[in-house]
This record gives sequence, C-alpha cells and structure tokens, in this order.
Amino acid sequence: MGNQKKILIVDDDPDILAFMQAMLEDADYIVATAEKGTYLENLQADDLPHVIVLDMLLSGSDGRKLTSQLKGQQETKHIPIILLSAHPSAEKEARAYGADDFLAKPFEMDDFLDMVAKYA
Repeated sequence: MGNQKKILIVDDDPDILAFMQAMLEDADYIVATAEKGTYLENLQADDLPHVIVLDMLLSGSDGRKLTSQLKGQQETKHIPIILLSAHPSAEKEARAYGADDFLAKPFEMDDFLDMVAKYA
C-alpha cells in the first residue's frame, strides 16, 4: 500500500465526484473528494495529494484562482493540477492560471485515467 498515489478530486457535482472516484479506485489510487474549494485551503503538509483534479467553476469558488493560489505556495506548488471544465475553450485560460493540464467535460474514462497516470 505504501506506493499508492493519492488523488484529490474537487467538484461540486456529487455524481461526477462519485464517478471519478470509482474509476480511480478501480485503477488502484487512493482517492479523496471534496465538493468545496475551501477544502484546498486547509490541505495539511503531511497529507498532500500527488495530483489534484479540480473543477474550474465551483459554486462559491473559482478553480482558476485556487490553482493560482496553490501554485503560488511553497508547500503545494509542486502538485500537478488538472482543471476540468464543460467549456472546451477554457484550456488556454486554465494554463494561464498555472494548471498542469486541462480536460473538457464530458470526457472519456480512458483519457481521464491516462492524464492522471501521467502526473501520478
């Protein structure tokens, strides 16, 4: 169990969260989920995820700003962040805020798993 990678998914749609969590757990990842962006502000240095999958437009939070904050902090700037959005045109904006990658919703399961594996 010691070499399993931890993936954090933050999305305000519980159905999407459950779907992504099931896919990643089937692929042998440890998965943490949150529906609120505030979860990211309370990450503990001793329990950081290997990859963060973050919805670009969370209710109450802006995934782009959260990405920018995480990339601006010494403790979290090394963590790869994959931003998700239903707007395919948002990729350039996602990268401008520091996201390591971008995936447009809806996405293929294999594309999602391949992208996570690239960073985990």
